[in-house]
Amino acid sequence: MLIDISEYIQRYDKRINKLFTVAREFYNNYFDYIIRCVSRDIGGYLSFLRYDWYHQLQFCIDIVAVDQPGKDYRFTIIYCLASITYNTRYQLLTQTSPLKGLETICIIYLSANWSEREVWDIFGLFILFHPDLRRILTDYGFKGFPLRKDFPLTGYKELMYSDFSAKTVYRNVQLIQDFRNHDYNNPWIREFIKEIIRLGLMSET
Repeated sequence: MLIDISEYIQRYDKRINKLFTVAREFYNNYFDYIIRCVSRDIGGYLSFLRYDWYHQLQFCIDIVAVDQPGKDYRFTIIYCLASITYNTRYQLLTQTSPLKGLETICIIYLSANWSEREVWDIFGLFILFHPDLRRILTDYGFKGFPLRKDFPLTGYKELMYSDFSAKTVYRNVQLIQDFRNHDYNNPWIREFIKEIIRLGLMSET
């Protein structure tokens, strides 16, 4: 079993020890570790975990973002790392705000290029110093960030075929039934209850 990261920190200088003061909070099972850290030191954490002999996390498998509106740091970013040498997986958690953003880790993990572009495209979280920060999943000219909690489920535009121009075009979403009142009660149950009351098997109260 890979020994907990806290036992190795004592072997490094004061700078590394200071860097990891809040970075050994808990781990979830036998070979999977979860580390919380501050966003401004994310590059130092990842560099240490990749090039340290006792960890060797060579791969950044994915970058996951979670939106929690109402918080000062509403975005939780999870870096999923893997080590082939030790057969371990690490999840590095950090939090940030939409205006603060994050620094890119493409210099450390080249595979993070597209993952960071997805975070920017879907959540609108700006990645500082990214070499090619463009949208990657949404269509050209798309406005807004679809996976933010304040983004409407129907979106702002819809794609339709126009007989007039003989091509697909965008138009504003039209919600015709938006203000219509709906009765979700089952009509069969309502008639059944009325019949029971008429037969005197149940009172109206």
